[in-house]
Amino acid sequence: REGYAADRVVLTCTCTTRRGWQQKKRRVFIKRQRIAGRCEALHYRGLTESGAPVPRLYGVTETDDHREFLVLEHLRHAGDREAPEAFIELIARFNAVQPVPAYRKQLATHDFQVELQKAPEVLATIWHRATRGDLGSDLKALCTYSPQSLSRLQDFATSCIGPVTKMEKGLIHTDLRPENTGRKTSRSRPLVVDLAEVCLGPRFFDIGRWLGCPPVDRASRAWQSEMANVYLGYYPKRDAPSRDQFKVECRILWATATLSMLWFWLDRAVDGWLPGESDRQAGRRVCRERLHDQLASLLVAAARLPLNRRRQEA
Repeated sequence: REGYAADRVVLTCTCTTRRGWQQKKRRVFIKRQRIAGRCEALHYRGLTESGAPVPRLYGVTETDDHREFLVLEHLRHAGDREAPEAFIELIARFNAVQPVPAYRKQLATHDFQVELQKAPEVLATIWHRATRGDLGSDLKALCTYSPQSLSRLQDFATSCIGPVTKMEKGLIHTDLRPENTGRKTSRSRPLVVDLAEVCLGPRFFDIGRWLGCPPVDRASRAWQSEMANVYLGYYPKRDAPSRDQFKVECRILWATATLSMLWFWLDRAVDGWLPGESDRQAGRRVCRERLHDQLASLLVAAARLPLNRRRQEA
C-alpha cells in the first residue's frame, strides 16, 4: 500500500520455532521507507527499551540507496474511532514514557519556532490563491469576507512562538492519530506505530491536536473536558499541570500544529493527491474542505486566545 512516506505490505510467513520441531505461520508487516536516510528502526528499539507501547521490531535492512526495510509485528485491529477513551489513554501512556539515557541522546528536539515563522508567508500564499478563485468558491468566500483576517492570522502565528518555546519538553509522536495505532487482538491494549518522527517537543503536543480545537458547541466542549480527565488520569501525577494550564497549552499547540501543516493542505488542495485515492478531483475537494475548516477554526482561536492582546500590551 502506498503512503506519503513509506510503502507497506502484509506477508504471511512460515517459520520454525527455536527448538526446531514446530512450524508456525505468522503475519508480519513490511515497511519500506520512501525517504533515504529515514531511521525508524532507531525509535522502535529505543522505545521498546524505554517501555513504550509499540509493536515488536523483528528486523531491519537497508537498500543501496539508504532506504530502510522494516519487518514488524503485525497488528490486526487498527484504529480506535469507536473507543476514543482508549485512544486518549494511549496518547497519555506514550507521552509519559521516559526515554532511557542512550536513546534520549539520539532524539532530536522539534523546533516549532521555525515552522511558525514560515506560517505568515504560507497564509499569504493561501489568501492570494483563494481570492483569485484557484481553491474553490468556499475558500474564496472565507478569504474575502474580512480584509483583516489574513493579518489577524499572521499576527496570531507569530504570537504563538513565545509560549510554545517556553513549554516543558517531553516525548512526542508528532502524528498520533487513530490510523497510527493498532492492536494485536481485539482485547489487547492499543499500540503506537509510524515512529519515524518521534522526538522531544512540547509535552502536550500530541494531545493538543485533539483537545485544543475551538469547540463548536456544548457537546464538543463537554467531550473535550471528559477526554482531558481521561488523559490527565493516566498522566503521571507528579508531572501533571493544573487544568487551566493544560487547557491553554492544548489550545496553543492545536493552533501550532494546524499552522505548521497549512502548506501541506495547500499543496494537496492544488494537486489532489491522497493515498489510496485515484480520483484527483475528489482529492482536491476533500483537501479544500479540510483547508477551509482549518482556517475557519484558526480565526476562532485567534479571537479567543489572548496571545495577540498580550503582544500588543507588551
